[in-house]
Amino acid sequence: EGSIEFAACSDALNTDAKSTLEDVAAQLRDMPYARVSVEGHADSAPMWMGNQALSEGRAGRVATYLEHLGVPRNQLVPIGFAAKCLLVPELHSEGNVVNRRVELHVLQQETAELLRSMLPSEENFRRLTLLAAGLVVAPSVGLRHVAGEILTSWGADWGPK
Repeated sequence: EGSIEFAACSDALNTDAKSTLEDVAAQLRDMPYARVSVEGHADSAPMWMGNQALSEGRAGRVATYLEHLGVPRNQLVPIGFAAKCLLVPELHSEGNVVNRRVELHVLQQETAELLRSMLPSEENFRRLTLLAAGLVVAPSVGLRHVAGEILTSWGADWGPK
């Protein structure tokens, strides 16, 4: 989970954003069970194209870049929030900068449902072990617990007795 910042009135990815997304893509390719919301945001400055369209464009640009890097599109849920979720009041330009962003969040319930539908295999065992141990993209305690339950149901010696 993280945040990608954008220039004013733009949905273009800068070099830092691309580097961050390359790291995220590498982790998501190894977590095909994870569903991730790609949430576009804008500052509250009026725009000729509209902040809603801009925030959707930012989310779409990030999702498309992740897909280009090998992340299946069905793992990604792009959505635009315009200026509905400002991180900082915009009394000065510094506030505007942090509000122009895309945030990535693991969708807990959908991911848990996909985990529960996994079939036992060596690869799935490895993935669940990494998740249960907390060694992949910021898993919640709940998802770690679900992964541990699945490993136990597959006969693994996992968790407290």
